[in-house]
Amino acid sequence: MLSQTNFLMKIIKFGVYLSLLTPLVAWDQVIYPFVFPKIIFFRIVVEILIFLSIALCLSDKKYYPKITPLSIALGFYLAIATLTSLMGADIFQSFFSTLARGEGLITLYHLYALFIIASSIFQTKDEWIPFLLFLFLIFFIENILALGQTLQLSYVKMFGANRPNGSLGNPAFFASFEALGIWITYLLYTVIKKKNLKIIFIVTIIISAINLYYTVNRASALGLMAGIVIFFLLEIMRVSDTQAKKKYFKIILAIPVLIAIIHFASPDSSIINKLTNYSKNDPSIKNRLIGWNIGWMGFKERPILGWGNENFSYIFNTRFNPEIVADSGSYTWFDRAHNTLIEVASANGIFGLLAFLAIYIFAFFMIIKSDREKKEKNILIAFFITQFTINFFIFDTIATLIFFYLMLGYINSDQRQEKQGALKRIIKRFHSDAAPLKQRAKTITALFLILIITYFINVRPLRATLYASKLAIIADGKESEIVQNFTKAFAISPASNYELREILGNYILKKITEGNDIKKLEPLILFAIDNMKKTALASPHNISARITLAELARIESELNPYFAKFAEQESLAIIQESPMRYQPYLTLGKLRFTQGRNADGIEFFKKAVGINPKFVGARWNLALGYIYEQDFEKAKNEIALMETIEPTYIYDEKNIIVLSNILKKQKQYDIAIQLYLNAIHSGIRPSALSPYYYELGNLYTLTGEKDLAQKAFDAADNATTR
Repeated sequence: MLSQTNFLMKIIKFGVYLSLLTPLVAWDQVIYPFVFPKIIFFRIVVEILIFLSIALCLSDKKYYPKITPLSIALGFYLAIATLTSLMGADIFQSFFSTLARGEGLITLYHLYALFIIASSIFQTKDEWIPFLLFLFLIFFIENILALGQTLQLSYVKMFGANRPNGSLGNPAFFASFEALGIWITYLLYTVIKKKNLKIIFIVTIIISAINLYYTVNRASALGLMAGIVIFFLLEIMRVSDTQAKKKYFKIILAIPVLIAIIHFASPDSSIINKLTNYSKNDPSIKNRLIGWNIGWMGFKERPILGWGNENFSYIFNTRFNPEIVADSGSYTWFDRAHNTLIEVASANGIFGLLAFLAIYIFAFFMIIKSDREKKEKNILIAFFITQFTINFFIFDTIATLIFFYLMLGYINSDQRQEKQGALKRIIKRFHSDAAPLKQRAKTITALFLILIITYFINVRPLRATLYASKLAIIADGKESEIVQNFTKAFAISPASNYELREILGNYILKKITEGNDIKKLEPLILFAIDNMKKTALASPHNISARITLAELARIESELNPYFAKFAEQESLAIIQESPMRYQPYLTLGKLRFTQGRNADGIEFFKKAVGINPKFVGARWNLALGYIYEQDFEKAKNEIALMETIEPTYIYDEKNIIVLSNILKKQKQYDIAIQLYLNAIHSGIRPSALSPYYYELGNLYTLTGEKDLAQKAFDAADNATTR
């Protein structure tokens, strides 16, 4: 019969194995189906493990957490991150992060707990190897799924991307997962001697390399190459045989040669082009440099305390650089620096950065000092070099963070000499040889606390998100149902959680853009404004939410002038906080037109254009403003500029019909006709030209040019049959 200690041990080991399923977790019934479910699943599993581990420690002193240099370094970093976040820009976001990321301090605490539990439970290499094999199994499953995506098999889902992404939903994040998983697979290949398994490992590495190639992710490719170079340099130092040294050196030299061969053999290869071409005009590079510079400015402003974890969006907005807006599709809401060192420095200050770097220093030190085989040491070093290099260009997700913390646990389990410090004494005091009744009371207390934590940090957010997700998934729900679901979501979720409120606001804005009647949407608009006001008070630095709020108030002012003043005040407050954001100027410009102050509206549109003259969205509003003011020469100039900057924007079927309808109301048929003629000859695929020819025919009909109108209608019919 199993003793209590052995029973707890088996359950905890099972739970740690269970946590490895996190990368596979996805649920299409919630917002951010590839992130949020993973975070909730992982945290709940770890919280159960924390309770069981406490019970195990109370049962047997042997399983106290190891107090090692690495565990201290990780704990010290988390302590600094906590302190700086408590004094940062947004405490709620620092601890809870967002639905799209989920990597706030609470998740970091859980990762640290997993690190402690794993390195305490798996105390020998023989215990770690089966665990790493299960980790490999998850990696293998992800690669089989991704291979199906790479081969574009009809029965394999792409999950919203046209490149392999496994069940992570993002090719860049999956590429990082691949690069790190390759090293773990090679580690198993090295330490396990069974030939059948070795073949499986090699095949998996080949498949993952293919998948990684087709993710077209430069950061992960560079990270993996950096790890390979370091590995073979270390191998050259390890081996004594001259021939072996030459072989390894040739492998290092072969990497750039292989890239060159692939480049010349397949010049259209996206990843090779990315690896061989580095231009400041490349949007990916340009935007990263802008993000790095903004993060660096944020660090210089608060070099000691920083801005707190997960608050990069605040730094980014207050120092927004309009050059990041390259076109209408540019993403202008950066919540990451895309450089972990800069992000840690800006979030946690200089001491946080030093503590973060100390984790790697202690990890390398413990690897070097361990009694492992030298080749295994080199693989572990290469793993951390790869991870560090990748994070110089992007950032970790929960899937790669699990890899990182578990590999830290793997090397931490080697530490045999534990330090006797304050934490150790606290743990010993917690344990006692008291009567079983008192021990049971401690266990029940721990269970009660864990249940409270689980409810508030997992169950409540999950319930709120499920209510809000009904709108995101079933976009055409009844207004009464939408209000009912969001009322429940908002009642559960604190006002500082701006995302759920912003989802509702953006849904309303989308419905209005699609042409829905504002009057019919008014109950929803008022409901959203009322709740987003609470968010603006609770989290004033969430600029994206406040921009949505200001625009909703501006739209409501068309029905109720009372909201005009609020929309103006909110927009001006946004400008004060983020002076280089163009959105509040557009809101103010539209508001002035609603108020009949067209000249003032045009001035605001000019200011938006002045922030970034190449941004076609600002010029679009300015052109419309000129048309309403019947200044058609200036309108034609703006349209001509838009055609040179980004013709795909102005020739988009929805946009061009909006512009055409406004021109028709002003009887400016010639301008509209020329616009459609330019669009037709702009390179739009022939099968998509039918609606353009039909509208051109309508315009010719209005001008009385019946022959040209008939030719346009005939061309429309021909385009339809293609």
